[in-house]
Amino acid sequence: TTSGTTPTPSSTTGTTESTTTETTSTATTVTTESTVSSTTEAHCSGEWSSWYNDNTPSAQSPNDTELLAPIRTRICSYPSDKISNIQCQLANYTNWPSSLSPDVVVCDKDIGLICTVSEDAVGQICNDYEIRVCCEPTEVTTMTTTVSTTTPPEECYCDSNPPRKCNETWIENCATYTCVYAEEYKIEHVSCELTPKPQCYSGLQPTRVETEDGCCSEWDCQSVCHVWGRKHYRTFEGVFYNFIEDCSYVLVEEIIPTYNFSVILDNQNCPPSAYKSCEKSIIIHYNGTTIHVSPRQNDVKINGGSVSLPFYAEGFNISKRCSHIRVQIPSIRTIISANRKHLRIKLSNSLFKDKIQGQCGSISKQKTDDCKRKNGRIEPTDCCSQTAHEWKTSHTNKIHCTDLPTDLPCSPPTTPTCEYETPMCDAIFGNSFLSCRSLNSLSHYFEACRDDNCWNATIEECSSLEAAALRCNALGLCVDWRQSTNGSCRYTCPHSFIYRPCATNNHNYCTDNFMRTGEVFSEPTEGCFCPEGLMLSEDATQCVPSCSRCTDYSGNLKNDGDEWSDPNNTCIHYRCSGGTVIETELTCFSHSTCDEVEKVWDVHHCCYYCPEPVKRCKVQPKSLTIIKDNCTATVELNSCEGNCDSFSMFDYTIDKMKHHCECCKEQTTETKEVTLGCENGLSKLYSYISAKTCQCSICESSAP
Repeated sequence: TTSGTTPTPSSTTGTTESTTTETTSTATTVTTESTVSSTTEAHCSGEWSSWYNDNTPSAQSPNDTELLAPIRTRICSYPSDKISNIQCQLANYTNWPSSLSPDVVVCDKDIGLICTVSEDAVGQICNDYEIRVCCEPTEVTTMTTTVSTTTPPEECYCDSNPPRKCNETWIENCATYTCVYAEEYKIEHVSCELTPKPQCYSGLQPTRVETEDGCCSEWDCQSVCHVWGRKHYRTFEGVFYNFIEDCSYVLVEEIIPTYNFSVILDNQNCPPSAYKSCEKSIIIHYNGTTIHVSPRQNDVKINGGSVSLPFYAEGFNISKRCSHIRVQIPSIRTIISANRKHLRIKLSNSLFKDKIQGQCGSISKQKTDDCKRKNGRIEPTDCCSQTAHEWKTSHTNKIHCTDLPTDLPCSPPTTPTCEYETPMCDAIFGNSFLSCRSLNSLSHYFEACRDDNCWNATIEECSSLEAAALRCNALGLCVDWRQSTNGSCRYTCPHSFIYRPCATNNHNYCTDNFMRTGEVFSEPTEGCFCPEGLMLSEDATQCVPSCSRCTDYSGNLKNDGDEWSDPNNTCIHYRCSGGTVIETELTCFSHSTCDEVEKVWDVHHCCYYCPEPVKRCKVQPKSLTIIKDNCTATVELNSCEGNCDSFSMFDYTIDKMKHHCECCKEQTTETKEVTLGCENGLSKLYSYISAKTCQCSICESSAP
């Protein structure tokens, strides 16, 4: 949304590049510059909500309001939370507070945001704003209404819907109601106990979740199982081991089914001699629903049928976050994310403690029971590579998997026998991971990286470094490590996107021509994001300045900023800007004449120029000043100048490269004489050579 006045902050911490494009046509150059203001984070003793933007000002409705009254019960995660603070900022500019805007803005924690334009300000509209609030848990004490002591009649009911008998008790809106008589009730609100923030055994930050009745909140810890690269595993309790087989295996299943939940990993094309990541797919069972996730094919199937993302259904949400496919099951506080190289399963400790088994181990606050066989026998923590065979399933059509043994005896894990040759893995002990190493040992990731190096697989070394960074991010620590690998682990983003190693929130995005605020991440997240001030287009293919769209001559939708040409006249050019199609007719300068194949066209195929013709070897007149023994004269002579053929290519008859080089050389010459004038007043006769004809001939060494 535009405003009559563009806000300018008093100080900046960053600027964007401006780009000018030149063509052979007349054009107007427009430079766009955005700045970011340096602000101080407002105090919040609880948790900040997501940014909220429900209204967008327009020419018809120039004011902007984001009132708290309609959303007070849903802007915080829990209706009982108290709103203790509020932040207001421009919607399209992160960290640009409303206080720096020229608009007249009210930002109040009890009211919300109100931006108004005076009636005499013709044509001016407010900037578009968004708000977020600080949600603090509050202790709700038991409150009882005062009721009369009127003796109720024998047929006693309350005027409720549905009618309730006197002394009947029921729970509604987090309160216990007791019918007294007619419109008289006894009301006791649910009391919420505030508990201190715990320190989780897993090292992850605790999260606030709803209590079972949905009236209060409580702290919950989570644990993560991580599978990455060719064969690396980290269990929920932090046991590391290697395992690789070409079959399907149970990562997680309930010991006694309660939610009918399990996760199965299907390893495909994965022989032990493989030098790269095996193709993997994930099978998730939950409450009668089966979800197949194939990250390499970027495919998701629900009960056998393919679905497009994002996909929301009762019981689970499936979305694409950066390069990961993310399956969330809110009712059991479970998140499963996967891409080609990584699979992470995050489970609630309170819901799954001592209730799961599989290759990912258990959640029990102790590592000693992670290497468990299917018959329940627990082995030492260095036996997980053998007990992992026990969890083979029949979720595969690979006949050879049926005969694979499962009850392998424990044996010491093998160590790589190769020489460690690359310094890439040393990045784990570099400055990038310094803050993380002080809180969490990363030596197991270094060993995994060295093991990958023995397979001479750079991409796998990168995956172990990524795994270490993901662990640090889960602990809330940002790790920007890729620059320390000398370009070996690049993260390439599509056109118009930028790379961020530790984003705290997703970019804003377009839905139904309106901008929606991107989600706040629970941990620093690596990926490709839209630059500040831009948002993800409706088709999720590019970053655009606004969510408005246009229609071209064929009825196709175009995103804001898209450009295209008239199919019948390439000099007529269109651009979608703010929902309006802007037409421009390009005017070319005078065209030179050349063959069609030699013409060099502009991007619109409207204007062209003819390159200078290649000069072949021929006679060229030159002027030369001759100086000899303090005597001089200027003469006109002919030289040989121009291009000749040359090439280098393999010759199988001599089993090496063959070179052919021709030079522009004289073919016939003539000798001429000139009289040189000397400084002493005398003169002398001098002979020189001038070319008569020229030709291309084999080059000879110019060395003397």
